[in-house]
Amino acid sequence: MSNPAFATVEDIQILWRPLTAQEQSRAESLLPLISDELRVIAKGVDKDLDAIKVAKGLKKKALNQCARELLLAQSSDWLFIITNGTMDDYARKRIKDHIGRFTKLYYQIKNDKIDARYLLDVFDKDDIFPEIDYMIYH
Repeated sequence: MSNPAFATVEDIQILWRPLTAQEQSRAESLLPLISDELRVIAKGVDKDLDAIKVAKGLKKKALNQCARELLLAQSSDWLFIITNGTMDDYARKRIKDHIGRFTKLYYQIKNDKIDARYLLDVFDKDDIFPEIDYMIYH
């Protein structure tokens, strides 16, 4: 028996469009096969896709904010500003701020003591990429 599929017909319809009955039938038969192949490929790089735990609630929001902070810290704008010597102190401060926020949230997540007010405050400061999903780093 095949393991459960990673996606459903409903997922496809949300991302794409409503499917006809025939398309749904084909998708239902193909999704488990595709998922099994993904498992094989992942196993080749020592990953067990079925063992991945997906966070929910406040923890998920904190992990998403960590992903956002990583992106913001890596912005090429900061390095460009530093390299050109324009507003060097500001760019260095922004990098340190993002790394600091990431680090603080990391320890809150690790210790299972997420400060919801701090998380909201950090999100409000830089609310870019509101739909980011921390799983992109997995």
